[in-house]
Amino acid sequence: MNGFIAILAILGFVGGLLLMGYAFSTPGAEMAMFGGGILVVSLSIGLPIHLLEKFD
Repeated sequence: MNGFIAILAILGFVGGLLLMGYAFSTPGAEMAMFGGGILVVSLSIGLPIHLLEKFD
């Protein structure tokens, strides 16, 4: 399960960066795509912090 969460977080991070990158080439949806990219990146950073085990 930990590997699945880690892979999901990495894919979310890369996907969020792509959303932010392509936001300004999409007329009419710039703000929504950029905001969605920020949301996806922040979730992909927070997901492993809250769901994976703490290492000693």
